[in-house]
Amino acid sequence: MVNATFGRRMAACASAFLLCLVFFAGSSSASRDRRPPTTPSSLAVSGASASSFTVSWRASTDRSGVSGYDVWLNGSAAGKTSTLSYSFYSLTCGTSYTVAVDAYDTAGNHSSRASITASTSACASTATAPQNSTPPSISGTPQVGQTLTAATGSWTGTAPITYAYQWQDCDSAGANCVATSGASSTYALSSADQGHTIRVRVTGSNSAGSSSATSAQTTVVQAAPAPPPSSGLHVSGNRLLDASGNLVRLHGINYSGTEYACIQGWGIFDGPSDDAAVAAMRSWNSNVVHIGLNEDCILGINGAPAAYSGSNYMNAIVAFVNRVHAHGMYAEVSLMWAAPGTQQALDHPAILDADHAGAALQAIANAFKNDPKTFIGLQSEPHAITWACWKNGGSSCSVGYTALGMQGALDAVRSTGATNVVTASGIDYANNLSQWLTNKPADSLNQLMAEAHVYGGNSCASTSCLDANYAPVAASVPIVFGETGEMYDGSSCGSTNVSTFMNWADAHSVGYEAWTWDTWGNCSSLISDYNGTPANAYANWVKGHYSTLP
Repeated sequence: MVNATFGRRMAACASAFLLCLVFFAGSSSASRDRRPPTTPSSLAVSGASASSFTVSWRASTDRSGVSGYDVWLNGSAAGKTSTLSYSFYSLTCGTSYTVAVDAYDTAGNHSSRASITASTSACASTATAPQNSTPPSISGTPQVGQTLTAATGSWTGTAPITYAYQWQDCDSAGANCVATSGASSTYALSSADQGHTIRVRVTGSNSAGSSSATSAQTTVVQAAPAPPPSSGLHVSGNRLLDASGNLVRLHGINYSGTEYACIQGWGIFDGPSDDAAVAAMRSWNSNVVHIGLNEDCILGINGAPAAYSGSNYMNAIVAFVNRVHAHGMYAEVSLMWAAPGTQQALDHPAILDADHAGAALQAIANAFKNDPKTFIGLQSEPHAITWACWKNGGSSCSVGYTALGMQGALDAVRSTGATNVVTASGIDYANNLSQWLTNKPADSLNQLMAEAHVYGGNSCASTSCLDANYAPVAASVPIVFGETGEMYDGSSCGSTNVSTFMNWADAHSVGYEAWTWDTWGNCSSLISDYNGTPANAYANWVKGHYSTLP
């Protein structure tokens, strides 16, 4: 009996021992689980509205089992879930949020967070579309060569409202109207408009929509006024003469802006171009105005805005030149900025490109071939090239593109039948004329002038250099200083250098065009306002000197 009882007690004790082992083994296994679940994956957004959206994901895995998921919104805890999605409510419309999700297991281990950007839909619009309340109107003189300006009229609707313009050419009764190429708030009248009427259609647009309104038509467009008695320019030997054979001494100004405003996308001129502006130029006793053109804007290529390029650009240039002539001044129109291929014309090229420059020069020549009071500049400032490249272009150059030399440029002008006087600028930014005569392009009409640009700080800026470099050329052909000023970088507002240049030029029957009739606020500027107020001592000297000239 004793042995049996002892055996039973031993068996019970053994069973209890095994249970203890199992208990402690399980407890040890749990304490060793420090491996986090895998990171949730394949996050996706669905059901987005103006105030809510749902984010879902693919399940995480874990050896002891995933207990649930923590959800975060823009870095702050948003909630927990044991499902594979979570919906967010009471959000702000039209807003992006960062949603993150991590998984956790029974041991309290958390996975890395996975995140996604989720957005609510746009806020409901309360804007109202534009409606015209007072029709658009047109100001300006309806005459060939003049420029019309559109006023938008009055509009209602949610701001901001933007406006687009479409000019229309109508018959003399204001009917049978067709859209023209004019797409800006101004329209330059050409000979094609003579005998017609013009109106403009203005479209107002905002976030809620758009609507259009049309102005009344103008009176019938009249022909351009008869020009003053002819004073056509021509070259005779080394002299520049008018139609009556009188010597012409050019003394005037540059008006910068037409080379850059268009390609930069904000206009055609960098300042006013109306009759009052031209009258102010003439008030300094100027007899010539020099403007430089942009190849892309002439041709309407390489992204030049349509509103400021092509026919819009050239019509504006012609209208301005006509106003210059109406105030008794000559004009020089030069090809200033150009570039090959699809590159935009954003600066002076080393030498003209064969891709477009010929066509641009032909466009200039066609515009002015019946205007003997305008002379044409082939290129403003050739530089970083040899004289052979300057004359011949092509294989004579090493500029990374096929070049058009001065001979080819002159031939392009003459191919239009234009007989205008033409200028060819020297190399080194037009400051070097040392081999101009040796490389002079052939002109069957013998209507070629040399052009130089002379500033303080240039390589050729002393009387000794002018005597050696320019005087031999001046003895053979007329010269014009197409640009001149106190310092090439506008670093001085004095008159020491410019007085040297102009006095030398006067003694050698050389013309000059001072830089520049713009209100830039530096020492290169001649004026502080477009009424012609001199801007500095440099400008005062130039104005005073011009007052002494015939």
